[in-house]
Amino acid sequence: MKNKIIILLTLLLFVSCSNLKSNEKNAEKKYEILLNNWELDKLNSLLESESNPVEMEITEKYKILLQEKIKEKSNLEKMIEKLKFDLKSNNFTNLEMYFNDSFANRKIISEIKKIDFSEFEIMISKPKLYKNTASNTAAVIFRDQVEYFQFYYKLSNKKWSIIEIKDGR
Repeated sequence: MKNKIIILLTLLLFVSCSNLKSNEKNAEKKYEILLNNWELDKLNSLLESESNPVEMEITEKYKILLQEKIKEKSNLEKMIEKLKFDLKSNNFTNLEMYFNDSFANRKIISEIKKIDFSEFEIMISKPKLYKNTASNTAAVIFRDQVEYFQFYYKLSNKKWSIIEIKDGR
């Protein structure tokens, strides 16, 4: 009888330990999904509410990653606003720094430099982010005409750059 109880307790211990590891992996997957989808507010509230001592190491890791993502998002928003300001003031001296170096982008830059943007109204949507990419829509308004452009961005080496601009909505 004593042996059966010892075996039963040992099995119970192994099952509970494996369950803890499983919970830890599930929490990490949940954090990773929220981080990749840039759902930073949800991730922050989830990390703040986490009080499980087993998951503290993972929680701390994702708190650091969350702060990095918040900074990267802020950098993208600042870059977009600076680009808008530079275009409105016809300041094309640093235009290349916003773009990824490619043949198509060089052609776009040369076309942009030919346009006087001071008479245009430029409206830009908030960027939609996923993993290390983002996109948004810009509307360029002149009198009663509106042209829409899709901007695609990529984050590499902690720096955002425009990788593609498409015409249309």
